Amino acid sequence: MPNKLDTSSLMMDGSLLHMHCAAHILNQIVKDGLDVMEKGTKRVQDSVAFLSATPKRHEKFEKMARLFNNEYKCRLALDCKTRWNSTYIMLKGALQYKDVLERLYIREKNFTCPTEEDWVFAMEVCDRLKVFFDVKELLSGTPYVTASLFFPQICGIRLAIRKWETSKHSVIKAMSKEMKDKFEKYWTDVHRLMAIATIVDPHCKMHMLKASFGSSYGTEHMRP
Repeated sequence: MPNKLDTSSLMMDGSLLHMHCAAHILNQIVKDGLDVMEKGTKRVQDSVAFLSATPKRHEKFEKMARLFNNEYKCRLALDCKTRWNSTYIMLKGALQYKDVLERLYIREKNFTCPTEEDWVFAMEVCDRLKVFFDVKELLSGTPYVTASLFFPQICGIRLAIRKWETSKHSVIKAMSKEMKDKFEKYWTDVHRLMAIATIVDPHCKMHMLKASFGSSYGTEHMRP
């Protein structure tokens, strides 16, 4: 839009007119990361797919889940490739019923249970997806203003990705690189309005902006 207007007559030369959709960018960041670690979670996905394939299999799983758990809190849900949050929900559910799936493996000859290494990796992935899931849920909220929450949350994501770069797991490190590259493409420079929204929020103000920016981007990039 700014290219079609006389920017000299616009506030800050029209730089405030264009803003990327935060939810879309989050989706792109996570998608790039999941592309790297897709193979590592395949056996967990296959086990959920097997139990979700027919009502009879799911009923058998549910009975065993109720036998070994006081509460059957949630159904196993198979993920959808076009929705990364469904992958998080799938892994979270499978991990919750890890003991049940392992016992089911003894009784169901056609069922292939994930290995202990698979479970450990699934936990690693789930913990990291939770960061993005929580941020997306927060920014998608409707009963409250979200503009002032954007900047601290985005800084938190950047800080988390930087920590993952030091992971002992090679796949997690590769995942963090892909996520970082996509993050830097869109959010190296955060939109000024989002920073201003944080400052004018009585719960945040300038100290929140400085703390968030300094911890994730480095104090050397802060102007006095």
